[in-house]
Amino acid sequence: MQKALNKWCLPSKIKTEEFFHLAKGSGFEGVELNLETEGEIFLGVTYNQLKAFLKKANKIGIKISSVASGLHWQYSLSDSDKEIREYGIKIAKRMIEIASVLEADTVLLIPGLLTEESDYIEVYNQSVDVLRSLGKIAEKYGINIGLENGGMKFLHSPLEFNKFLEEIAYSNIGLYLDTANAMIDGYPQQWISILGKKIKGIHFKDFKSNVRLYPQAYTQLLQGDINWVEVMEKLKQMEYKGYIVAEIPSYRYFPLRIMDDISRNMDFILSLGGKE
Repeated sequence: MQKALNKWCLPSKIKTEEFFHLAKGSGFEGVELNLETEGEIFLGVTYNQLKAFLKKANKIGIKISSVASGLHWQYSLSDSDKEIREYGIKIAKRMIEIASVLEADTVLLIPGLLTEESDYIEVYNQSVDVLRSLGKIAEKYGINIGLENGGMKFLHSPLEFNKFLEEIAYSNIGLYLDTANAMIDGYPQQWISILGKKIKGIHFKDFKSNVRLYPQAYTQLLQGDINWVEVMEKLKQMEYKGYIVAEIPSYRYFPLRIMDDISRNMDFILSLGGKE
């Protein structure tokens, strides 16, 4: 297992090249970049611009592990509005293209969103259909699609998520496990036990169970209620070899200090799994 850092852990004013240096200096082996509406990694970013970022990452000695985005919370892949849904598909295709150029192996997608007005079955079926089409595209690029759990108001349990993946039936589409999101309705070690080899990526953050609202419940590693010994035992049993990506809210003051804290805490957690 290799540790990586999502750029959202730092203030947005931090440029991508500086982020590479900071992450490398704090002991991370990889970084996760995010597609935004504006900034350095955005929908209109060019091939040459992406290649320049890749060259800088290679020179610094850090791997771009994956590409994520928050845009699908606004442009859902399951939206009943065709125009919104198709724009969400366009974003997903662009993420796959960007990941390929950056030599990342995974994109993180939100599989769909349930609203009070939507029909559960329609959202489920729409998501399956869209992801099948995206799976075929990603397969051509040699990219994995990791579907994040939690916050969508559907696919609450690992059993339902597993059934969902089986209906999509693409080996390059799996779970992108968020350990804190798994605590909303269950426990991350149970997701690992059931999804196992279908896990394409992992986000690490902790979760305070006594805080009933999230993201307020999300917290720094080792400051919440996740049983990290159980989590690591399950990951080692399934022989997970991919990246573990920290995605943790930054400190209000002295935000850069979070990097060394995350790095040390991840080193400790990764050493667990039957060991004290």
